[in-house]
Amino acid sequence: MEPSMASLPFLILGSVLASPKEPMQPGEWHEGPTIEARLFSWMAAEGSGKTIRLPVTVRANAIGVEKAWIGLQEVEALSVRLEDTRLGISLHDRVRQHCAPLDKPCHLWVEGTWGQAVLPDDSRGEHVFSLLKVEGLVAPGDTARVSWKTP
Repeated sequence: MEPSMASLPFLILGSVLASPKEPMQPGEWHEGPTIEARLFSWMAAEGSGKTIRLPVTVRANAIGVEKAWIGLQEVEALSVRLEDTRLGISLHDRVRQHCAPLDKPCHLWVEGTWGQAVLPDDSRGEHVFSLLKVEGLVAPGDTARVSWKTP
């Protein structure tokens, strides 16, 4: 017996993403710490295994990303290396997409995980945030705050 067209999307989603017995439940976002220098301590102690959403400031030029900071200001104590290996489209291309021309800092909402995710740890003492998603520009009036969820 062939499936009807109405049941086809369920069959595709049911076989790949979810079963009728165990429906997928998206994680719930929780408010995290404020953005300040001790954020890195929270990330190291509490951030492991969590998907984290936060605003970043990125400076880029024609050939790549120069530097990045967590938050909406270029504060050296919040400097971070954004690893884009899991994005599919490079962070540089995402910055160009959202913030052309590249003569000013770009403020973006991103999701990711704390620490080096794909490649062997080559952080050389840097703080590393491994990107999963670039959500888009930080809008005027957005509260610059960290949020998190478990997968």
